[in-house]
Amino acid sequence: MKTYAKRLGLVGLLVAAALAVASYATIAGGNMQGMDHGSGESEAEEETDRGSTDHGSMNEDAEGASGAVTPAEAGVEIQARVEPASPAPGEPTELAYRVSDTESGEAISELPVDHERQMHLIAVSRDLEQFQHVHPEADATGDFAVTTEFPAEGTYALFDEFVRDGRKVLDRREVEVGAGGGVASLRPDLEPKTVDGLMVSLEAPEEIRAGEEAAFTYTLEKGEGTPADDLEPYLGAPAHVAIVSEDTQEFAHTHGEADALEEGGSGGHSETEAAEEGEHADHGGGQNFGPEIGFHHTFETPGLYKVWAQFNHHGDVTTVPFVVEVT
Repeated sequence: MKTYAKRLGLVGLLVAAALAVASYATIAGGNMQGMDHGSGESEAEEETDRGSTDHGSMNEDAEGASGAVTPAEAGVEIQARVEPASPAPGEPTELAYRVSDTESGEAISELPVDHERQMHLIAVSRDLEQFQHVHPEADATGDFAVTTEFPAEGTYALFDEFVRDGRKVLDRREVEVGAGGGVASLRPDLEPKTVDGLMVSLEAPEEIRAGEEAAFTYTLEKGEGTPADDLEPYLGAPAHVAIVSEDTQEFAHTHGEADALEEGGSGGHSETEAAEEGEHADHGGGQNFGPEIGFHHTFETPGLYKVWAQFNHHGDVTTVPFVVEVT
């Protein structure tokens, strides 16, 4: 009887293991299914901008972006899960990513630190009204997980970034909150905006051409036009800038430069130069920035793009959106 019981126990363990593998295989193959293989209680940082993201049917559709490679090109496989599987707006929801080496199949539970985090996850709703920047962290299961909320119903694009062998890797998926849906209807918008007591303006080239590097400059002011020269580093940079095309298919995550940019890009570093010089590691050093912060970017294709910039002012992260047109 003891031998028989042991055999039954072994069979149970094998069945459980097979079910776990099957669940991960389903997720990796396409839609994100709800699954529980560890609590992974990583909460979104206070610095997180609570826009909206979406989980539901995470569609695996990783695409390369400027300066980034796909998981396949980086030699990794990404499996993802969402819990609950069909979240409602405002419901606490866990997103988790498992990164595995393609050849060995072994999970990678530690990644190089890039701007103070191992993983950056930027989520935008399909109508481009909601934005969120959170950071999944390694949990006891070997996954990178974060718990967040999505305040509005809709379909969202999730852009997950990390570094592998010195290259930035981008994984793109789509998820749904509630019934999903939504469509963007953008128009160029460079009007100065006041957010969290800061007035932010964006100076852009008169014409932004696809395939040509363009230089941009943010100018920040406090009340009564006082220059905001007391900005602090946000995740190791003077600013973080996320750029998403109107159809959410194109994405870039770049960083602000402390020196004001001159026309033609002579006042700062290009994205390529920044990567070569290791500027993704730390841009802060504890000093203050402002009132001008610039960035460079090369848009791959014509169209309308929404550009979100995030600044740290006395510990509060301010997120400001603009819309630019590329010809």
